[in-house]
Amino acid sequence: MNLHVFALVAVSFLAAQPARSQHLAVLHYEGGGDWYANPTALPNLSEFYNHEQRAQTEVLSEVRTSELLDKAPIFVHATGHGRIYLSAAELETVRTYLLSGGFLHLDDNYGMAADGERVLRELFPTDRFPNSEVKEVPRSHALFKHPYTFADGLPKIHE
Repeated sequence: MNLHVFALVAVSFLAAQPARSQHLAVLHYEGGGDWYANPTALPNLSEFYNHEQRAQTEVLSEVRTSELLDKAPIFVHATGHGRIYLSAAELETVRTYLLSGGFLHLDDNYGMAADGERVLRELFPTDRFPNSEVKEVPRSHALFKHPYTFADGLPKIHE
């Protein structure tokens, strides 16, 4: 996902939240998937959001899955390359976080999409969640139209 799409999705989500200090987090996971990639993503998002919304957003540089519920971030960013591994206990923590209203942004940083989809299926298996379905949010969705509109489509900023 390019930077503009990341910012668009993130700011759209954050703008819809009640005014308060909001914690942003990078999900720390095992598996060798470079969870620490893009270390400036959340600080840049926070700076942009605070400038646009005049908000006071606190950015946490990382949140270990076991700390997810204690730190209570409103937006969790997961990025990297390839493999994501979450233990059964970590999957339960992330599931609880999401079912409690948390937001997980999976950023496919060159090869994470397939593993991200696998993790989503592990989080919400159809035997426990029969109406769950992993599908991409279409670019025609209102999320991609507000608060910013790209008349010529999303710009490509990375080759």
